[in-house]
Parts: sequence; structure tokens; C-alpha cells
Amino acid sequence: MDGTNCLGVAVGGFFIFKVLPHLPSYSPSAVPFPSDGDGHHKEGYVVEFKDQEGNSWVGNFQKGFTSYCDTFGELGDGIVFVVAGGTGYTIDINSRKCLDETGAAIDWCLAIPNQSILVISHGVDFEAIDKNGRIWVSDRISWDGFTDLSFDGKKIHGASYSPIDDCHHDFQLDITDGSFEGGSFNGP
Repeated sequence: MDGTNCLGVAVGGFFIFKVLPHLPSYSPSAVPFPSDGDGHHKEGYVVEFKDQEGNSWVGNFQKGFTSYCDTFGELGDGIVFVVAGGTGYTIDINSRKCLDETGAAIDWCLAIPNQSILVISHGVDFEAIDKNGRIWVSDRISWDGFTDLSFDGKKIHGASYSPIDDCHHDFQLDITDGSFEGGSFNGP
């Protein structure tokens, strides 16, 4: 997914974010993420935000190791989660600050709005976050990737790949604590 489905999320009659195809040519400059300087001079995943006072600003997010880009506003209280090429950024849109950064190989996210959490796949395990940060990280479930992911309201179901027997093994993951049954990885 490239984030083009996120043309904007409206809250209270105005958008809180919208994905832009490129860095805008108007001032002021985009806020780079991460702020350590790596993202200052190249275009990454570009998102425009509107804070609680109605002021717009643009974030330029450096991409990680996957092609997955998306933006989620389900964390509440002006907190959004941005996935830029597999790197996850928890952003406070009112302070224009990154509260947390996770992964570089995120390849799937599931928003659970009624609980204000996101479940994130790193291709071999899962992680759940909320506006305060990490809730849990599962043990490793797969040697290399997941397929057929679905959610039944309580558990994520899918298949995980094993190079040992060159097939996929079914698993189910409890979103409340990251415990799971099945999967292909049986290492330490």
C-alpha cells in the first residue's frame, strides 16, 4: 500500500492529515523525520497535518526498507502513526514532534479504533502500540513473512512461511497480549 488511500481524515469538520504526492513548493520547509538530519535533503513520504488550532504543516518522513506507506489517525488526542517505507513514526501533530520510532521493515498494520491501538507486522513478529507507545511485542512467529492476514475482532489469523519445509503454517495471534498459537518459527 502506498498511502494514496489516505487522502485525508476528517475530525470535527476539518482534516487532520492528508498524504501529498511531493514536497510542496511553498514555505515554510517541511519538518524532517527523523530529526537527526538524515531526512533533510531528500523527499520521503510526505504528509500534511492540521493541528488543533487549524494550522497546517508538512512532515517529510524518511523511508525504511519496505514499500509500505500509510498514515493512521486512530491513536487519538492528536496522535497519528505514519509508516514511511516500513519505518513507523508516532507523531504528535500539535507539537510537531516524533514521540516514538519503530522498525524499518513494517509491512502491514491493523487499526483497532475502538481500542485506539495499532497492531504492526514486522514480517516475522507483531507489535501493538497506542498513543503512549509499545503495549507488547510478540515472540517470533515466522521465518520470513506472513500471508492471508485477517482479523475476526479478537485475533489475527494468517499463515507464516518456513524455508525448512517450504510451506506456510497457520497461526492465530491474540491482540490483547501478543500470545499466539501455530506459526512456522520454532527457534529460540
